[in-house]
Order: sequence, then structure tokens, then C-alpha cells
Amino acid sequence: MIKRGKILIVLLISVTCTLSADILLAADVKIVGRQMFVDGKLFIVKGVNYGYTPVGQGYMSYNWTVHPEFYKPDFALIRAMGANTIRLHAMPTDSKLLDAAYEYGLYVIITCTVSWNKDFNVPANRDQVLSDLTTTVNKWKDHPALLMWLIGNEINFHTASLPAWYSLLNECARRVHKLEGLNHHPVTSAEAEINNLGSAANKADDANMPDLDVWAAQVYRGNTTGFDAMFGDYASKSSKPLILTEFGCDAYNTATNAEDELSQAVTLKGELNIIETHLSAVKATEVCVGGCIFQWADDWSKNQWGAANSTHDTNGTWLNSAYYDYDFNTPKNNMNEEWWGLCAISPGTDTKTLRQAYYEAQTKWAPNTLSATSSSNIFSTDITNYPNPFNPETGSTTIVFTVAPGTAIKAKIYDLAGRLVKILKEETIDTYAQYKLTWDGQDDDHKTVAIGVYICYVEANGAIGAEVKYRKILALK
Repeated sequence: MIKRGKILIVLLISVTCTLSADILLAADVKIVGRQMFVDGKLFIVKGVNYGYTPVGQGYMSYNWTVHPEFYKPDFALIRAMGANTIRLHAMPTDSKLLDAAYEYGLYVIITCTVSWNKDFNVPANRDQVLSDLTTTVNKWKDHPALLMWLIGNEINFHTASLPAWYSLLNECARRVHKLEGLNHHPVTSAEAEINNLGSAANKADDANMPDLDVWAAQVYRGNTTGFDAMFGDYASKSSKPLILTEFGCDAYNTATNAEDELSQAVTLKGELNIIETHLSAVKATEVCVGGCIFQWADDWSKNQWGAANSTHDTNGTWLNSAYYDYDFNTPKNNMNEEWWGLCAISPGTDTKTLRQAYYEAQTKWAPNTLSATSSSNIFSTDITNYPNPFNPETGSTTIVFTVAPGTAIKAKIYDLAGRLVKILKEETIDTYAQYKLTWDGQDDDHKTVAIGVYICYVEANGAIGAEVKYRKILALK
């Protein structure tokens, strides 16, 4: 039975393991029709927009990219959620950030910043964009964590000259292809909605954009029929694949003036279900290669446009009738920019608290990493543990489950490479028993484990059969 358990662990690892740190080649990312392939395998982007602004700071001035003590634990949680991609709004200042993403098995979409305030008809402004892009591409094009380039964020919403912007965008894509060669990473740009796409007058149709590989859109339509219909509308505008670089829901209910994790989670679940029906990796005639949830953590400086702020504002930033707290009788701004996080952050310690929406995404993207069940009914409950995550340097986690009489159990901790870390319990019990096993974050050699994801694997054998369950545990410091 131990051998069978090892096989199950290996199967789990095949879904959740990180990339090998020994392979330092750039990923081979290809667009074929409306599908994306990474290293020859169909790829679905399961992503999160990542950035971190501590309470009291401002995202325009705070450089989180030099704080691995913040982003490394976050990357572990994001990977444990089942995500495989992060979209960065901030440019990496050195390789440590991308190295950490690679270490945790996360691909990166790098946003190449383009100013909203430039006139793209002016040759000098176009040349500056191309020069900045060239510097960025040459710096990061060979990093194994890189998935794609994203040039400009919602420029279509701000520029006064759409034809000039789209012609420059295609020129940028051509420049990337030249710099990287045949095996170039895909190039995209984040559109605010899809209204401009397909317009020949704006030079945003496929004929005028032959070098752009993928269209990206930031769509806030909730879990509505309008969100579902958007994919069909897009299909009539372009033959290129579509990635959603922003979608999601805020966690503040303007109608009740209170945090509302449940409504955020329900909305996100609906959005993920709709996206799933339009994935080209599932059906080649569909249009979508996946998307990135907006966003990882609350940002208390959003209402101040990135200026430092110590107040979690709740006065609404903009109006959107597609979301759960819109009031058709007395409409008011119901989109709260400072409450979009999959996790909340606390002032002072900046402790992150995972919201229900995180677990909805985990259920969709990593359904097999929470628990495994069978029909033998030896287990009366699933395996749970608390706290999760826990800090192995300062605390412990309690693992709880109940088994039937006459059951022999073996409870062990494995790492994601399938190596045995700790034997927690091996015994046979005579009566119904609820186990509360404590793991102090140490291995069998009494050494504290590294941060990361671990698997509590419990094998149960009794008169009515055999059953295995496993539980993912996060060790963070």
C-alpha cells in the first residue's frame, strides 16, 4: 500500500510541481491558430495580476520588486492555488524576481510600460517606445520564466489617436520578433474591453496587425451573459487568440457597506466557469487561452492613483451595472478599487488573509490537490489542517481527520518532489477515532523545512477496504 500511495503522490506532483531549476533555457512558447503551446504542450493561462503595496505606501513610489520577503511567500500561495502565471505591472529591477517565479513554477507576463500621455503620431515618441522596448527585451528574453510580452496597458482608453497607437503596436511586435528570432515569445497589448478590435479605420484589424501574436483584453462584466457573449463578439473581430489580462470582482458590497467575501467568490466562480467554456485548449475553435485574475492583494492606494494612503477607502471608484451590488434605483459607484484582492492585507504587520475567492480559484485550477476520496468510507471526514499556511520556524499546524473502527493508518508528510519528509503516525485503532496530529514543520532529522508546498498523505486500511486521502499544506515564513 505504501507503493500505491507513492504513485498517488507522484500523480499529484505531475500537476503541481515547480519547473526544474536545472533547465535554464527560455521557454518555447508558440501560438498555433487560437491555441498556445509551451514546450510543445497545450497551455492554459491560469494567472493572477501580481503586485504588492503595503498599507500606508503608494504603488507609484513603493518598489515591491526588491522585497523577496514579501513576494516569495506570495508566489508559494499563488502556485498552491493552481495558478501557473503571474502578470507583472512593475518592471523587474534584477533577475531575483523572475528567478523566484521560476523557482515556484510560475510563468511571467512582463508589461512593457508605455505612457498614456504621449502623442504616437510624433516620430520621437514612437522611437522612444521602441528604444525602451528593445532594452527590456534584450534584458529578459532568455529568462526561463518569461511567457509573453505585454506592451502598454489600456492605451486605447487614453490615447487621442488610435490609428497611430495600433500602427506603433504592430511595429513593436515586429521589433520583438526581430530581436528574439524565430522562437520569439508572443507579443500582446492589454486592451480596455474589445470595442476597438477589428476596426480597419483604427488599424486594429488583423490585416493591419500581422505581427501581433495575441490580443489581450481587460473585461469587467461580472459573471453575466454579457461576459459570456463577449467571446463570440471577439471571434468576429479577430482570428488571433485572446487572453484576459484582467477580470475579477471586488470584495466590498456598496449596497450593505460591508466586506462581502461570499459575493466576490460567487462572482469569480461564475467568471471562471464562463472562461472555461471558451478555452481553445479544450476546443480548438474557441478563442481564449486563459486569463489573469485581478488582483492578488488589496491595494489601499488605488483611490489616490498610487499616492501613499493609510485608509481602506469604501466610497466607490466607478460605476458598473454588471456586478452584484449595483443599485438600479439609485445607482452609485459600486466598484471599489481598493478591495479587489484575493487576499486582504492588514495595516502594521501587512498580514495577508486569504479570501473565499482564493479557494474558488483553487477549486477550479487545482481540484486534485486538496483531498482525494474513494467509496470505502473508512474516512468519516476529509483531512483538514489549521492554520494553513503556517510558519514552520515559529509555529505548527494541526491535521484533523476521523476514521472507522479497526483501521490501520499511516500519516506522512511529503514534499512536492515525492520525498518523505516526516512520519507523523502509524498505528491501528479499535474505535472511531478523530486524529489531531501536530506537525511542527520539521523533518525526520529535526530540521525546519523550507517554505513551500507539502503533502500530508494518509493511508487507511480496514475490514471494509482501503482508502487514501491527501491534504496540501503551505509552509510560509
